[in-house]
Amino acid sequence: MEEKAALRRILERERKARKESEKILEEKSLELYNANQELLKLNSSLENRYQKIVEQANDIIYRGDSHGFCIFVNSVATRILGYSTDYLLGKHFTELVTKDQIKDVVTFYNKQRASLTENTYYEFTVKTRSGEIKWLGQNVSLIIENDEIIGTSAVARDITEQKQTEELVKRNEEKYRSIIDNMKLGLLEVDTLSLIHI
Repeated sequence: MEEKAALRRILERERKARKESEKILEEKSLELYNANQELLKLNSSLENRYQKIVEQANDIIYRGDSHGFCIFVNSVATRILGYSTDYLLGKHFTELVTKDQIKDVVTFYNKQRASLTENTYYEFTVKTRSGEIKWLGQNVSLIIENDEIIGTSAVARDITEQKQTEELVKRNEEKYRSIIDNMKLGLLEVDTLSLIHI
């Protein structure tokens, strides 16, 4: 009899402990669910903010997969390049590079990949949808996990005006250098501090 009573007490304690454990587990599950919901809201909010920043930028921002095919591009690319977002998604980055520069561009980025150089800057020309040639100055960051490239992120700025200005200055320098070289006069350049006393 005493053994049965002792056994009942043990079973009752175990039942009570199990109920308390289930209650604690239920409370913790609810806490975890609520925390997860808060994280989802926060994540959604951060994604919206990030998306706004990306879309309000003045530069082309895009991501490529591990082989260089476009998996994301902001709307600025449409404005600068003239191609729709849908057209650009899935394209390899070299498909827009002008034919005369593809070899150099591929060589440059292959070196970056081979050396796992995380960030680089390179300038090259692209052909827009309308056939116009534009210069881009591009920063590319490799996305690396366990010493393996899993993708790229890039920011490309339209530097066409800057390149045109540089070319104009270069042509003017060459023009005036040619004029001076072909003159039959001697030239002497003197500043105000170089006074000659006799």
